[in-house]
Amino acid sequence: MLRALDQSGHESARRKAHVQHTVSVAESREREQEDRRLRAEEAEKRINATVLILKKKMIRTLTKEKLEEQLAVYRKRFVEYDVPKKSNIPNKPEKLAALLGAVARYRLEHPEMEEDSETEDD
Repeated sequence: MLRALDQSGHESARRKAHVQHTVSVAESREREQEDRRLRAEEAEKRINATVLILKKKMIRTLTKEKLEEQLAVYRKRFVEYDVPKKSNIPNKPEKLAALLGAVARYRLEHPEMEEDSETEDD
């Protein structure tokens, strides 16, 4: 019976289809993994290129998008500051308060920065 099944070609066609499917799934996963790696690298470059703003007057004039950009830096570089997730601070006043808190903690850890940044504070 097995020889008859093999001679009909159904089993070999099934095995070939299975192998082709396995290869295509592996290639697809590899492409997805590469895309994720590239997106992570791009996000890392954006974080590293962002200059921290420490002056309160300047922080208060930032747009919501710029506030989020600054908060992202504190989330990634300074995990110990416990900056809330983006979804937990949906509006600008909450983002501003979170950023000012992160800047205050940064200033406590980096007192050498205070001379430059305190001159224009209100």
